[in-house]
Amino acid sequence: MADRKDPSLSDDHEPVVFPGLDSSAFVDTDPEPETISFSHMNLSSFPPSPPPDPHNDGQEDKDAEEPAEEENDTEEEDDDQTSHRRRNSVFQYIAVLFAAAFVLLLFTYLMERRQYEQKEQHDQQQIESLNEQSVSAVQSLKDLYDENDALNKRVEELEGLLEEAQSTIASNAAAAEEAQKTLERTKVAMDWFWQLNEAFVRGRPAVCRDIIGILDADQPDSLSSYLPRESATDNLRFSPYDRYMEIRDAVA
Repeated sequence: MADRKDPSLSDDHEPVVFPGLDSSAFVDTDPEPETISFSHMNLSSFPPSPPPDPHNDGQEDKDAEEPAEEENDTEEEDDDQTSHRRRNSVFQYIAVLFAAAFVLLLFTYLMERRQYEQKEQHDQQQIESLNEQSVSAVQSLKDLYDENDALNKRVEELEGLLEEAQSTIASNAAAAEEAQKTLERTKVAMDWFWQLNEAFVRGRPAVCRDIIGILDADQPDSLSSYLPRESATDNLRFSPYDRYMEIRDAVA
């Protein structure tokens, strides 16, 4: 089998240049290469090389090309595996990012939902408190209306009582005035009655007729009509009015 030739050492490859290094340091600047002498070497110690076989030249070339292709396939497989691992790493990184974003969105959603529920609960409590205050205010207003109606009714009753009292006062005033007038007229009539009775007892009929004329004057509101018709002493005797009628009949 022919010696394997490294593809990296072929003449077709360009020389490797290292940045920052002087390539002249690796170049042989000696124009005259040293001559290697093989005269002192014993060539008989090396086995003779077999003659070349014309039938095996193509096979050896194929055998030399197959390892190179295998190496190329191995390198391509390594590159594929490397690129596959890189793609897997990128996919894993993207998956982690998506998972983190999803967790963050879920956490944000839960926090916002919690805040919304707390706010809704707080608003519900405020609404309930306002409803209770509204109900209390409506009840208080209703109580005030009821109390106002009761007061209005009481005022109306008091106004009716006041009108009745005023009417009673007016009636009483008129009655008092009438009683005062009656009392004054009765007093005058009694004064004339006693004078009449004394004149009748002394036997003075002329004086009696004069007094009777005074007592019977101004009919029907005469002084004689104000004479008491009942005895105040309850002595079973005539009342002043009955005594007056007896004296008037006697002197007529």
